[in-house]
Amino acid sequence: MSAQAHGEMATPAPGDPVSEQVELIAADGAGSALEEAVAQAVPLFLGSKGCRSLRLQESVETPGHYRMTIVWETLDDHLVGFRTSDAFGRWRELVTPHLAEPPRVEHFTTCLDAD
Repeated sequence: MSAQAHGEMATPAPGDPVSEQVELIAADGAGSALEEAVAQAVPLFLGSKGCRSLRLQESVETPGHYRMTIVWETLDDHLVGFRTSDAFGRWRELVTPHLAEPPRVEHFTTCLDAD
């Protein structure tokens, strides 16, 4: 991927996966229920075309704040495939009752990877 001018959308290189980063903020006292809802939704994601993996992490500093990372083969696998599917509706039904606010979503492509 080449550098982009400020405000331009980055374009992943062909074959490079896209990481969807989802910020989830649990309603007061609903952290465990949110974690269970995400666990129930795993098959919805992994059964969708192009979904490679899903990870849910909770903030150390701010309990109840979560980051979910979903790796997709392409951006369209998420935006066109999953978001227009019945699985997306079911996902939202599972998690929405446990959220303090709507999820925030942003997509990332790797520009540097070091081990």
